[in-house]
Amino acid sequence: NNLLNIEDTLASSIFYGHPYNQLKLLKTKIASCQLIGKLFRMTCILCILFYLLIPYLGETLKLPLPGWLPYNTTKYFHVTVTFQIVSISVSAYNNSSIDILTWTLITVAAAEFNILKENLKNNNYRKSDYENKDSNFFASIVVICFTGFQMIVVPILSIQFVCLMLYFVSMMCQVAMYCWYGHDVMT
Repeated sequence: NNLLNIEDTLASSIFYGHPYNQLKLLKTKIASCQLIGKLFRMTCILCILFYLLIPYLGETLKLPLPGWLPYNTTKYFHVTVTFQIVSISVSAYNNSSIDILTWTLITVAAAEFNILKENLKNNNYRKSDYENKDSNFFASIVVICFTGFQMIVVPILSIQFVCLMLYFVSMMCQVAMYCWYGHDVMT
């Protein structure tokens, strides 16, 4: 249930802050992924059904999963078959849920990258709105420069220097994380 709830959550509108055409692209990609997920689950169910038929296809009592068991399987044949089928079903459901979740996450990421690519292509970099909205990185760099200059002016053994040093390190971490994870995305 938790994995199904995660799938449903990924399809909710909270993840979309996009115009209608981009939202439609995301929904289309997720719908196609959900369709493939349902087809995959159907193949898993068919596989389980065929495992269920194995004991009844031959003349002798044959277990769905062959192997050595520490008891007389002919005496406990139906219990063993039931246990094996339940085990196969649980395993198939868990593994298919993990696979479908992974596919959905990859699909959402790919769609978001397509939207980002289109936004970068269509962005008007000469707008004054761009300067107001996307200048955080530049502002952080300016703050780092001014903080570094203030550190040169104040005495090294003062509390003000320690505060400036800690602030300088935090600002460097902030910029470094954008660079690090941005590089990770490009890679």
